[in-house]
Formats: sequence, C-alpha cells, structure tokens
Amino acid sequence: MPLIKSESEAAKQKNIQAEISAGKNPKQAVAIAYSVQRAARTNGVTTAKGGKGAIGSKVIAPGGEYVHERKAAPDKSARYFTIQKGGKLLRMMKKPGESTEVQSVLTKRNSGEAKYFEVQHNVKTH
Repeated sequence: MPLIKSESEAAKQKNIQAEISAGKNPKQAVAIAYSVQRAARTNGVTTAKGGKGAIGSKVIAPGGEYVHERKAAPDKSARYFTIQKGGKLLRMMKKPGESTEVQSVLTKRNSGEAKYFEVQHNVKTH
C-alpha cells in the first residue's frame, strides 16, 4: 500500500500504522513516516552534506541558498564552476582529462532575486 505524502499528523499516523501492518519494526515505521512527512514538507528536496544525493534527486546543503537538481555524481577531483545558460544556473564539473558536464541545475531556495556568484558567461561546455 502506498504511503500518504502529506505534512499532516493524521497522514503520518496512518503511514506508521501501514508500515507496522506491513511487518516493519515500530521504530523503523516511525522513521519512515517522518521521512515521508519531511519530504512532503520540502516538496521532495532533501538536505545533504558533502555532495551526497542520488542522480535525479533534489538536494540542498544545510543553510544553502540553492537547490541542486543532480544530473551527475560529484567528483572530488573535478573543478566546479557555475554558468548561466538559457535562463538557468548550471553547476558545471570539469574532470581532469575529460569534457565538461553539467553536475546540477541550481534554483533559488526561496523565490526572489537570485544573487549570482562565480558566474562565467560564454563558457564552452564541450
């Protein structure tokens, strides 16, 4: 049975009961229900430190200003820079000896005027 993706306490309680009914440990059921509730509260954006986050996921660093929609796995040997292209902020990744690729698409955490920093215009991406 799919879990209810909602911020409400009632939905969280139903999710706990559903997980317990499915045979999960009660502590694990509570953790899962809190995780589903938190994801609903943040529209699927998770908080991650140190470049963690699956490709395709949306993550934000604790206290971060931008949500990163992952397009490629981070690499500690790569050089990173941000460009503006087609009205989007793109976090680019240049690995030694390889071509440049988009590591993530950045969107402002809160709506409003974005402060662009480290932005390089007219950067070739190949």
